Order: sequence, then structure tokens, then C-alpha cells
Amino acid sequence: MEITVTERALRLIDQHFGLDYYILRTPEIDLASKLGNRLKREMLLALANETYYPEDEERHDYIKSKYAEFVIPAEEADWVGLDLNEAARKQQEFEEQRIPEPLKFKYVVAHFDE
Repeated sequence: MEITVTERALRLIDQHFGLDYYILRTPEIDLASKLGNRLKREMLLALANETYYPEDEERHDYIKSKYAEFVIPAEEADWVGLDLNEAARKQQEFEEQRIPEPLKFKYVVAHFDE
């Protein structure tokens, strides 16, 4: 894969001692690219779910300790890097799944339990 980047991006990556730290330490608004935000989201999800190197315990422990400062809950990592339309769609799906139970059913059950 070949990606065209600016000199500034290369300097920032060097200042962070690698692409991984650059992506993880830079706020989403400053990444200013869909690719950077997607990479950050996938990296945070992998760290939260610990889906990296399942067959190699030594590497798994190394990655876990190296990136421990970036681990956030999976529910939060799932929202990182989404653009406005994706976030709105995700929120709408979340709200549709949470259909509240009408209170009349709760009161009927409570009434007949007495």
C-alpha cells in the first residue's frame, strides 16, 4: 500500500517515534483524515478487545504493556473516528434497539402480583 503524505505529517510521525504513537496520541480532529481516524478506531478496538496475537502469548503481553496507556472501553472505542453521518446512524440504531416497556404493563403485573 502506498500513501501520499506531507512533509509535516512525516515530521509529526518522527516526533512521536512512529506511526502507531502518532495516530494514538493525536486527537481525532488533528488527524484530519478519514484513513487516520479509521486506523485509530481499529487500533483502539483491538486494544480494548485484546484481539491482537491470540496465538502468541509473549507478543500479546508485550503489546498489552506497550499500549496500556491507550486502552479505553470497547463501547467508547467504537465511537472513535466516526464522521457525523456514521455517528448519527449509529446513535439512531442504538436508540431503536432500546424500545422502552410501557408503564401500563409494569403496573398490570404489579397489580396482579398483589
